[in-house]
Order: sequence, then C-alpha cells, then structure tokens
Amino acid sequence: MVLLDIKDALFERDDKEQLLPVEILLNFLNKENPPTIKVIPIARGKWLRMTNMKDEEQDLVLLKEHIVEPKFDEKDYIAMKQKYMTAINIAFLKLTLDINDEHIEEKQKQELTEAEEFALKKKVTEQKEM
Repeated sequence: MVLLDIKDALFERDDKEQLLPVEILLNFLNKENPPTIKVIPIARGKWLRMTNMKDEEQDLVLLKEHIVEPKFDEKDYIAMKQKYMTAINIAFLKLTLDINDEHIEEKQKQELTEAEEFALKKKVTEQKEM
C-alpha cells in the first residue's frame, strides 16, 4: 500500500498561497491537435458555490476570473461560438474533478443507454395502453 502524498491531492500554490496557473487541453475541439488555454484552477469551495449559479454566470466567472491566456471579457462571451464555451467547460470539469476523457465518454455512454431504456419502456407502455 502507498500512503497518499498530500501534494497529489492539492492544486499547486505560490508563496502567497495563490493557485498557480496550469495549461489545459481543449480536446473537445480537436483530439488530434487540441489548442490549450492557461487557467487558474477552481478550488473545491468555489466550485461548489458556482454550482448554484446560472449557466451564463458560471461561464463568465470562468472566462473573466479563471482563464489567464487568452484573456476574455464579457463582449467576447456574447460573440463566442458555442462549441468553444462547451470545450472550455469540459476542460475545467476535467481539471477540477481530476477526470479524463475516457471517464466522460463512459458516463455519456451510460446516460445514452439509460435514455434509450427509458424511451423503450415509454414506448412499450404506450403500446400496451392502446
């Protein structure tokens, strides 16, 4: 057995206890040669507070407070193509929850299977009622 190293469980901080920026891949845009962005990770407490925000508020917090490079503002958000905001959200999710693409793909498959099962049950029920 290996004892957990606390450094593995924490985001890196500087001497002033500020979270250090990290580069993350936007694999959702291009798996072969994904662009990167430099971000300040979201600590657990803030992540939990953000879950109570509306989607637009969450997006703006990410863009304005957590993306270091390239720098975005509210005007950029309004003009941004949806797939880019989706890629940014997915990348932050993976960083914050420390999960990888395979984990997300497996979860999506599971949700699709559950949706298909629900649709099939609904169809069977409707046919029985006829």
